[in-house]
Amino acid sequence: MANQSKPRKVNIRRVALPTEHGGWAFVLYPVVLGMFVAPSWDGLLLGIAALSAFLIHQPFKQWWSDVRVKRKIPRTAVARNFMIGYTVTALLAFGVVLLRNRDALDFAFPFVMAFPFVAIQQMYDAKGRSRALGAELCGALALSATAPAISVLGGFALEDAMLVWLLVVVWVITSIFYVRTRLRLEKGRLDDYDIQYVGMLHGLGLLIVGVGWYNQALPLLALIAMAFLAIRAAWGLSPYRRPVKAIQIGIGEVFVGLTYTLLCAVGYAW
Repeated sequence: MANQSKPRKVNIRRVALPTEHGGWAFVLYPVVLGMFVAPSWDGLLLGIAALSAFLIHQPFKQWWSDVRVKRKIPRTAVARNFMIGYTVTALLAFGVVLLRNRDALDFAFPFVMAFPFVAIQQMYDAKGRSRALGAELCGALALSATAPAISVLGGFALEDAMLVWLLVVVWVITSIFYVRTRLRLEKGRLDDYDIQYVGMLHGLGLLIVGVGWYNQALPLLALIAMAFLAIRAAWGLSPYRRPVKAIQIGIGEVFVGLTYTLLCAVGYAW
C-alpha cells in the first residue's frame, strides 16, 4: 500500500494572531488610555473595532501569499475565514458606533487625520517592506487615533481629545526610534549620531508635554511619564546598560509603554 502524506496541521495561532509584541501595544494602549480618560460603551465598541481591524492583517498576509501563487493548502481556508470574521466584527462594531453617534461625528475626525498614515503603511506593505521605519511609524500613528476618538465618544471636547492623541504620538515615536536604535547598538551597528538623535526626540517630547502641563492642558503625571521614557532611553543606550536579546528589548518596551499609558491615565483621573 502506497504511503500517503498526511495533510500538514494548521498552526491556528500563527495564522490568526500577530507575533510582534509592539503591534499589540500600539493597538491596545491607545484604547486603554482613551477608556481611562473618558469611558463609554461606544468607546469600548470602537476599541473592539480597532482591535479587529488590526487583527485582519495577519490572516490576510497568510491568505494572500497563497492566493498570489495559486496555492491551495489547509492554511488558505483558515486564514480566509479568520480574515472574514475579523472584518465582519470590525464593521459591525464601528457601524453600531456610527449609528449611535450619527448626529455627532467629531469622534471620526482623528481617523480622517490618520488616513494618510494608513495609506502610506499599506504602500509599504504592498512592497513587502512592512518592517521599514516608515511603515512602522505610519502603522503605529494610525492605530493611535483610537485614543482621541474614544475620548470624544466619552464626552471630551475634540481639542482636549487631540491632546490625548499628542501623548500617544510622543510615546509611539520615541518608542520606535529607541527600540530600533537599541537593537542596532546590541549588534554593534551604531554610531554616536544615532544615540544623539534619540536623545533629541526624547528632549523634544519632554518640552512638548512640559509646555502642555505648564499651560494646564496636560496632567503632571503625563510629564512624569515622559521623564520616565527619557530616563529609560538614557540608561538603555548608555555604556552601563545590560546587553540583552532582541525579544527581551521588545517585551521590556511593552511594559514601558504600559507604565507610560497608566501614568497618563491616572493623571487624567486625578
